Amino acid sequence: MTDQELQQKRLVAAAIDIGVFVGLVLVFVIVRIILSLVMRSVTDSVMAHLMLRSGIELVTALVTLGYILGRDVVLEGRSVGKKVMDIRVVTSAGKPIEFSDSMRRNAIFGVGSALSVIHGAIGMVPCFGTAIGCLMAPLLILAFIFGVAAVVVEIIKFVTDAAGQRFGDQWAGTKVVR
Repeated sequence: MTDQELQQKRLVAAAIDIGVFVGLVLVFVIVRIILSLVMRSVTDSVMAHLMLRSGIELVTALVTLGYILGRDVVLEGRSVGKKVMDIRVVTSAGKPIEFSDSMRRNAIFGVGSALSVIHGAIGMVPCFGTAIGCLMAPLLILAFIFGVAAVVVEIIKFVTDAAGQRFGDQWAGTKVVR
């Protein structure tokens, strides 16, 4: 039998963690807009604008990928959402998880950010990077759709699983406890 209260806490924690992720992305979008406006007042160089955009995309992707993969160990072994909801992820043996456990547990959510890291890095190469970046756009859209689907599937999994585990928990040998 699943623990209803724990499931509800996990759902709220997931919503908070998604909010933190979106907040991180929004901060970088705002920084990109501000820097682009400043860049326009300094230079008309299209190449400088493209390099700035790719650089900010690369940094954004690295930060969000790091957050996604390591989110369960950020605050005293908890994600922001889990800290707020007073729950934590532990190993199957009940010990605190390490960064490698968090990476395995959350890897499915990092596909889009990992692809964005590649896109941003390639975009730093003049001309070639822009052309390849355009070709990668459909993959980035698919990665976004995959990420949303992964969140939905994982939520359904832990809500319906008798042990309250999602696929990430099973792959990493972890569980969420109070």
